[in-house]
Amino acid sequence: MPGTGDNALFNLSGTTLYTVTFAADAQTGGLSVGSSAVTFDLGGSQYSVGTSTFFSTSATVTGGLSLSNGTLNCNWSNYVSGANASISINNAGVFSPLDLFVQNGAQVNINAGGTLISSDAAQIGAAGSGTLNISGVGALWNYTGTNAALTLGENPGNQGTINVASGGKLQCAGGIDIGLAGVGSMAVSDVTGGTRSTVMSWSTNVGWGGNGSLTITNGALYSVAHIMSIANQRGTYGSVTVGGSAGGFNAELDVVGQFLIADNEDGFKVPDYSGQLTVHSGGTVNANGGMIIGNEVNHVGTVTVDGGTLTAAPLQLHAGTINLSDGSITSNGNEAVGFASANAAFNQTGGLHIAQLLSSGAPVGPATITIAKPGPTYAVSYSLSGGTLQANVVNNGRFTYTGGTFNGNLTNNSGATFSAGENVGINGSVTNGGVFQLASSANQAAQKEDSFSPAVASGAVTIEGNFAQTSAGTLDIRIDGPSNYDELIVSGNASLAGTIQVDLANGYVPSPSDQFQFIAAGSTSGSFGQVTTSGGQFQVVPQSGGFILTNFQQTPEPSAALLMIVCSGGLVGLRRRKA
Repeated sequence: MPGTGDNALFNLSGTTLYTVTFAADAQTGGLSVGSSAVTFDLGGSQYSVGTSTFFSTSATVTGGLSLSNGTLNCNWSNYVSGANASISINNAGVFSPLDLFVQNGAQVNINAGGTLISSDAAQIGAAGSGTLNISGVGALWNYTGTNAALTLGENPGNQGTINVASGGKLQCAGGIDIGLAGVGSMAVSDVTGGTRSTVMSWSTNVGWGGNGSLTITNGALYSVAHIMSIANQRGTYGSVTVGGSAGGFNAELDVVGQFLIADNEDGFKVPDYSGQLTVHSGGTVNANGGMIIGNEVNHVGTVTVDGGTLTAAPLQLHAGTINLSDGSITSNGNEAVGFASANAAFNQTGGLHIAQLLSSGAPVGPATITIAKPGPTYAVSYSLSGGTLQANVVNNGRFTYTGGTFNGNLTNNSGATFSAGENVGINGSVTNGGVFQLASSANQAAQKEDSFSPAVASGAVTIEGNFAQTSAGTLDIRIDGPSNYDELIVSGNASLAGTIQVDLANGYVPSPSDQFQFIAAGSTSGSFGQVTTSGGQFQVVPQSGGFILTNFQQTPEPSAALLMIVCSGGLVGLRRRKA
């Protein structure tokens, strides 16, 4: 019987299956398992490997070890290494290593009722590949260490994988790095008997110098108490996918602190940061400390919500893209799009709600999305083509509105462009000092800079509030015929300044008696400082409930008489020179 200073070796040849039964507590200096299938039935006892008084050989498993009905304590580094190496922790079994290294094709299985407790370094795939499975109600890995992160894919060329399924649980007091220089992946899935598969960590990095992926599906829960990041180190790629409901639960990712996606953590300005977050139907993501997407031209973050829900407080899109379709994004706070001198695009066809919160947490109405000013080498845009946008918008870039519902006020600043589709409405007030267009592909040429341009014949923009145009703005009206022209409908007051530009289309020439009510408003104030018209001149006449264009005077074409006058002037000049 090995003693406290000995190394216990279990290494029967071949594929012999055998069980080691413990009748009492035991202790050895080291442990090695070389057989393919060894079972420790501890019978409620504890087997301790290594003590503080021995510099013992690390516990090594190169064969298969199955553990149940007691505790195996390993107080030194523990290696599960080799294609045939495995540890299975079963019902009432507890494996408690100091360090844990799963590598070179090995795996550790924590089954229903089994527990793994580790307190120091834990590396899955530190050399070669390693896999750790936590499966079944009561299956638990409790990683109590806070001095070193749990890592998957520790070094270049190596791969680490963790699967949490069927009600299993991973509880990590420190950080989890998925893809640390190498390749790491984690899958958390399923609800069994009302118990969700769950991962709880202090922080999580997906793609932390390497490539990482995290999937949360079928009602599972992943909770982060501090910061979560996707692809935040040089040369990294990271992806997180959340979706699918089961057992009455949505798949859920809950981040208490900040959620950073391609946020240039280490300051390198190289084009190799790529972080992706995808939220499918049945998925919920809560970024309670706010979400930052990209912060440099070369650091690209992509968020896609195509049926699930994303809540962020607040949401800042600096560089990259947000694609919102069938799901919804809710953000409690003022938002920003494109403030890192980088390409930023927010494409919305689903619901977006931005609400400013009081300190008590009660909403006080829509907060503000600010769209940054683009530069000579980058673009900033927000596209609304479906769903509901519930927010005030300050536009300094490009805002395209072709469908859906816009509930909130719009400030369109000088140099900004607002392009709307046919017959859309804004449930709020508008202040226009830039390009404000109702545009169709057939009339792109008619769009004018610094203008409000209803550019689809018979198209109308409805504003359920007030409309104010500053002296820097231009109101661009298109007329195709006597009853085919654009109209601005304002439920409140229309306050006018600046310029009106009238574009006559399809060869139509109005008569002086034709009248076009291009503004209908509850009340009006101010007037245009200048009226310009293609091919002639209109008079703008205020009337009860709006303004009309009338008394069109066509600009005459150069005539033969005018040409004769020009020629005669030339002859007179010649005569004078002769005299």
